[in-house]
Amino acid sequence: MTAAPAAADEEGMHCEAVVVLVGITADRAKRKAVRRGLSRFRTSDVFVPCLPYRLGLTVCAVWLRTYLKVRVLPRRYKTIHFVNYIGGRFVFQLAAPFLSDAGLGRIVYIRSPLQERVPKRLVERYTAFLVLLAKGWGVLELARMRMDGPWTSDKTQQEQGVLVEQEPSYLARKLGLSRAAVPRAAWDHSAMLVGASDVVDVSVSHDEAYSDPVLLSRIHEFVETGSFGRHEIAHGV
Repeated sequence: MTAAPAAADEEGMHCEAVVVLVGITADRAKRKAVRRGLSRFRTSDVFVPCLPYRLGLTVCAVWLRTYLKVRVLPRRYKTIHFVNYIGGRFVFQLAAPFLSDAGLGRIVYIRSPLQERVPKRLVERYTAFLVLLAKGWGVLELARMRMDGPWTSDKTQQEQGVLVEQEPSYLARKLGLSRAAVPRAAWDHSAMLVGASDVVDVSVSHDEAYSDPVLLSRIHEFVETGSFGRHEIAHGV
């Protein structure tokens, strides 16, 4: 994994970095797409590590701390921002108590009240044993978690924003999940993240969440300004 080139200040120090913690469904192509998409918008380095989800969320959190120590921190960035997809959010939460607030920048979360129900539905349909064999411990752990209700964060002093996917993914539809299967309260912006600076809906599914230009533009906007903005962003730009 390589990072996008960064601008340097007068002292030769790289200015900023963006670390993207992808979700369990993100394969190599999706990791490449999100890195390429964000690299077009930013002068910062963009890191998209391949988290070992098959080994479980706690292992991923330990792995992340080592990754940051070995791959990111030695470059002496002034600020490190995080973009957390669904699985990435739980890894970040487990790792957060061990992350220094010094140099920690803005945090963007991508949520989907539909996609967050997929792990539990997989277990209900195929049994925990088969899901474990096929997907590993990470999916099984997510299936056991309570997804409804506001997310919380240990990093409450940071500016944090949430992008909310509105459409069902192919897998969600295959498992019979639709907006009707999700309580209306789960879509309320106040239910997304305690203390969020900004929450915006995006008309994409989880299948599109790593490559959609509008969603990626919103990420860039928040990392730059602390707000998603309200101007229209055309698809394909």
